[in-house]
Amino acid sequence: MKPLFSVIVVAWLLLMASSASATEFRPVVSVTPVVINPGLFSPDTQDTDGDGVVDADEERAGTLAKNCDSDGDGLSDGVELGKIKPEGEELCHGLQAAGTNFRKPNLLDPKNPDSDSDGLSDGEEDLNGNGWLDPDETDPTVADTDRDGIDDGAESLLDFDQDGVADFDYRTIKGEGACNPPQTMTDLDCDGIPNARDDDADNDGCPDAQEEGWVDVNVNGIPDLYDAEIKACPEPATSGGSSGGGSQGDKTPSEPEHVSNLFPSDGQDGAACTLKPRATRGSASGAMACLILLVLGIATSRRGSW
Repeated sequence: MKPLFSVIVVAWLLLMASSASATEFRPVVSVTPVVINPGLFSPDTQDTDGDGVVDADEERAGTLAKNCDSDGDGLSDGVELGKIKPEGEELCHGLQAAGTNFRKPNLLDPKNPDSDSDGLSDGEEDLNGNGWLDPDETDPTVADTDRDGIDDGAESLLDFDQDGVADFDYRTIKGEGACNPPQTMTDLDCDGIPNARDDDADNDGCPDAQEEGWVDVNVNGIPDLYDAEIKACPEPATSGGSSGGGSQGDKTPSEPEHVSNLFPSDGQDGAACTLKPRATRGSASGAMACLILLVLGIATSRRGSW
């Protein structure tokens, strides 16, 4: 009888312990609803590639929402589309807060690697890709940054016919000191100003605009605008002194000869008046009347002599 009673007591104790443990350690799960912002992943607000152009605008512009440089020219889509976004990773950013100082920013095309068609990609012109023209850069929105009549590509690559090959060896140029020969093809007079930003690229005192493009007067294979040994521009005219020995361009047109002796003066036969030089517009009618009276006087005088 005792063993059976002991078994019953142990079983009851185990049952009570199990029930108490389940009640004490039962986890309570609380569910809080999460509200998701419907615009968080909207194409109108999302900028997947971080170039400052939202995906919806990229789709409208025909650029790539997952590539911040759609045309691969080294200039981000954000810069080319004029979006302000200074910060970003590598090329994936927009313009700085100041915007851009390019001459024709609306000409930039994120789908054309050479927006101004000068032979240089947009990224080769804007070297740091910030949308701002710095002293050592050329403007990707105009073909001729220094306005000397020669495209930036020709001045930077020395490729006037745009066949991808330099038209002459810049190392044959005779310079002075450390610039004999020039150290780089982009700065042939070694003055720290790139050819495409230098209005006198050979530093000979003759502006590149006057030495024009491919002109080689001394036939040495180097165009004159890069050859300091030859000047293709006219010498400036010298101004004359008080002695009157100036150039023709400095002379004042001489006054017309006095014409009063062409007709008789007052007191002579048939003379009623004299003509004066450089009659003004206001005295034109008086001069005509004077001429008529003079003709009539001469006619009357001759009739009397008949």
